[in-house]
Amino acid sequence: MEVIVLAILLVYIKKGKKEEIYKQLIMSLPRKLYILILVMLLIASMFVMGATRPNNEVFIKYLLLPSMIGLVISTIAIIRIGISENEKKSAVDLLSKQMEGQIGYYEKINKIYGEFRSFRHDYKNHVLCLRGLIAADKKDEALEYMNTMQDMSSVGKNKYHTGNVIIDALLDDKSDKAGKVRTKLDFDGVVPSSGISNADLCIIMANAIDNAIEACSKDESENEKIIKVDSDFRQGYFFLRVSNPMFEEVKFKGKNKVVTSKADKEHHGFGVANIVHTAEKHGGTAEISTDNGQFTIEVQLMLEQTYAEQSA
Repeated sequence: MEVIVLAILLVYIKKGKKEEIYKQLIMSLPRKLYILILVMLLIASMFVMGATRPNNEVFIKYLLLPSMIGLVISTIAIIRIGISENEKKSAVDLLSKQMEGQIGYYEKINKIYGEFRSFRHDYKNHVLCLRGLIAADKKDEALEYMNTMQDMSSVGKNKYHTGNVIIDALLDDKSDKAGKVRTKLDFDGVVPSSGISNADLCIIMANAIDNAIEACSKDESENEKIIKVDSDFRQGYFFLRVSNPMFEEVKFKGKNKVVTSKADKEHHGFGVANIVHTAEKHGGTAEISTDNGQFTIEVQLMLEQTYAEQSA
């Protein structure tokens, strides 16, 4: 019967031309899972052999309990592997969304630079017009013309000037989102433009601010909320502090592990974990505190050595 079933299965795979599909499926599974499957098959074989033997009292006496224990341990291990793989998938999905956000920031910067190049192209003509107005003693018209020139470029409209154009675009985007929930994004300080990748900076900054905006959105009053962002780098280290008011109790599961309040816990709660992981990757730390009705996350990490020597 085993040979017949196996033969039917092989014929089905061959005729359906599904070899490559099953090969990719097998290669994608963790090796631990294969080992556990083999262990469970061994235990199942022991059950069959013990149950079919005439003197199965020996099996019951010596092998039943170890087999049951092995079965329970294998089942728990398979469940844990499934949970781990699901968490990895959720983390990858979150990182994919963050990468999409970074692409948006780059596109916004390209647009700004495009407008700036267009403005610079006509700069000489603008100067000639201004000289003509000033020479004709038309000061009011000259001032009005200068105001028009300023409005022609979005560069002058930037809300934030951190020293890092990517983070400028990120903060501008987050500020718009915060405004929709009656919240002001208050930034103070500077952000390094080297010594750490823009991708890692975006992971830390975007997750911290997104969490703060989400917390502020839970306030149903019309009062304005403030998210305070302080950033600095000195002596080879980058420091970031993001603080926001709390409107519900924050629960922790271990140090710096926040329990998400969202109903879909399976796909949320990775924001703080990603901040901690990125800080640790750069030899730093991320600490969370909830004092005086404020949720605060403080990040400290080491910049790359070449840049650290320049900023020391």
